[in-house]
Amino acid sequence: MIPIKNAIQQGVWLHCSGEDKEPRYEKLDLRLKVLNFEKVDFTKVDKPEKVRFQDEGIYWIMQVEVINLLKDEISASLLRNFILLTDQDGYSFRIEADSHLSYSEYAKQVGLYRLNSGKLRPKMKVRGAISFLLPDDDYAEYSIAVANGTIVEA
Repeated sequence: MIPIKNAIQQGVWLHCSGEDKEPRYEKLDLRLKVLNFEKVDFTKVDKPEKVRFQDEGIYWIMQVEVINLLKDEISASLLRNFILLTDQDGYSFRIEADSHLSYSEYAKQVGLYRLNSGKLRPKMKVRGAISFLLPDDDYAEYSIAVANGTIVEA
């Protein structure tokens, strides 16, 4: 686990790798750089009432750069199966890919659209964003982690 604040401040690349054999064989091997992590400003979201689960928590956007290190292209949506956040109490939170938030005009502006659709080609840097639905907790300290895998400074 790598604290998000440290990753942003230091501008480090993180090597993320993981393997999940169930329900279907999937593999992740990429470099990831966290550029920004902030709450979604719903005044900028077109038709924000269409975004699900707003009453359950706070949506956050993590802007990142990723480089696929596998020899073949992978679906950008594969990140949802591996990348997660953990808080200081050990709770885990997966990427929340709300259909409206991920494919709206807002999503295209902030980069959510890019990492919810399309492919990640080998060795090519892609800038985009991923979203998380997190508890309303101003004191939480989050770290980035990989399910069924590892994350280390590259």
